[in-house]
Amino acid sequence: MWSELLWQITKIVMHDQLQFKHKILFVCTGNICRSPSAEGVFRKMIEEHESFDCSIYIDSCGTHSYHIGQSPDVRAQHAAVNRGIDISKQMARQIEADDFDFFDYILVKAKATKCIGDILVYMPIG
Repeated sequence: MWSELLWQITKIVMHDQLQFKHKILFVCTGNICRSPSAEGVFRKMIEEHESFDCSIYIDSCGTHSYHIGQSPDVRAQHAAVNRGIDISKQMARQIEADDFDFFDYILVKAKATKCIGDILVYMPIG
């Protein structure tokens, strides 16, 4: 509950006060393995390249509520640490309809089309 409220406040503050050139969302099923790993790798890539503009907003989420508020899976954290990436402070959240308006790019990290179908449930019509 607290993490969901914090996420909403962060979205409002960042969206209203900062102008991001690009907003990117990584999505998988539970938001504890693939999408937080992708978020961490992408953050590191941006941090390592000074030529990238710092006005890129990156986040990750899941299609299901299995792990809301949890840190990434320990195995994902270990794999990330072995590559010099810290994803331990990320907290799982579920995709919301507002994400389709907020983010410029929504990248789905899944082999199965079921995950895409799960996302479309949250997509606003119109």
